Amino acid sequence: MNNHNERKCVTTEIKVRFNECDPYSIAHNSNYYIWFEIGRFDYAEENGYNIRNLMVLRTRCKYIRSCKFNDTLIVRTRMKNPLSVFPQCTFEQEIYNKVTGELIAKCWTENTANTNLDSVL
Repeated sequence: MNNHNERKCVTTEIKVRFNECDPYSIAHNSNYYIWFEIGRFDYAEENGYNIRNLMVLRTRCKYIRSCKFNDTLIVRTRMKNPLSVFPQCTFEQEIYNKVTGELIAKCWTENTANTNLDSVL
């Protein structure tokens, strides 16, 4: 059940590329933030937000498992406290391995509009 504090979950599929990995085919953890960003852009596009006008205030990531070259990942993105109701929003995201279903990482990103709110909505 959705309420005004939470919108639907948007999923994004990512394939781990060779250039994102170390010599042992393990994805470098700096790429996780890129994958989370792709998920936020997909969320914004599906929900009619202009994400270019959102400023990141803080972010944190909890790394749970590594992933490897050619793994298919699913990034799940939700927004808490949407900007139409609150002056700030929080994206909550998880990355899962598509084949095994294992949770790879979690991310929380707090954002605010860097211009007037009408340009974001």
